[in-house]
Amino acid sequence: MKTIKILCGFGVALLVLVYALVDVKLNENRMFTQLFRQVTAVPDFLDWNSVTQNMSALGRCKLVTAPQRTPVDLRIIVITYNRPKAALRLLDSISKAHFEGDSILLEVWIDMSRNGKVSQETVAALSNFRFSSGECHIHVHKEHVGITGQWLHVSNYSYFINVFLLNLMNSLRILL
Repeated sequence: MKTIKILCGFGVALLVLVYALVDVKLNENRMFTQLFRQVTAVPDFLDWNSVTQNMSALGRCKLVTAPQRTPVDLRIIVITYNRPKAALRLLDSISKAHFEGDSILLEVWIDMSRNGKVSQETVAALSNFRFSSGECHIHVHKEHVGITGQWLHVSNYSYFINVFLLNLMNSLRILL
């Protein structure tokens, strides 16, 4: 009698396992069917110019006007002034980091000169930088704030809750 109970127990466990495998396969098939429908709904031709434009813009830093309230796991803030090479060196060292799938927002804040002008060389260099680990936003201060003003401004993120901030100056380099 004990042997029959054990065999019945194994039989039930085997049935549960088979059911789970069949259920997984059915869900996979539904997923592939939905993907196939989406792919086949695309027109037969692609505008190659739009594809290459979208690919070339992929991962590039975007010039934005206001801080985004995007929920992220880590917000990295870089402050810079008129030093495109130093800023690019820092961004390059950040881009080599492995973030283990966390959502990352890289923000670069550029200060204006005392006469109210921004370094176009810095803006152009940073706009062409590609950050593959998340989003990258470039902000230009509306007026000259100086290094103290930059630290105070970018540290004033009281509206971000449960966000890790990492403020970096462009003269730094991250060694991995």
